[in-house]
Amino acid sequence: MLGAYPAKRPDNTSLNTATWVDLFDPTEAERSAFEEAFGLRVPTKEQLVEIESTSRLRTDGDALYMTAPLLFAADNEPWVFAPTGFVLAKNVLLTVRSSK
Repeated sequence: MLGAYPAKRPDNTSLNTATWVDLFDPTEAERSAFEEAFGLRVPTKEQLVEIESTSRLRTDGDALYMTAPLLFAADNEPWVFAPTGFVLAKNVLLTVRSSK
């Protein structure tokens, strides 16, 4: 699922005018749309679950990439780790989340 904010952009059909893009279990089409709009790579699920601390924070060009296992808690269910990634560039913040 792709969310782009602010939701009421001047050209609501253009993803590259968003300042924050949130991808939750993104499809290949959603990943490609972001990469084409911003020229940034979307971390894969395998990269999000990488446990080596040296893989958690890195730069690629002018973008900062960070991954973190965050806790997800649903009502009356056990807490689970949710692989999460962040890409911070001059013009956009990307958050990438996975359900498991």
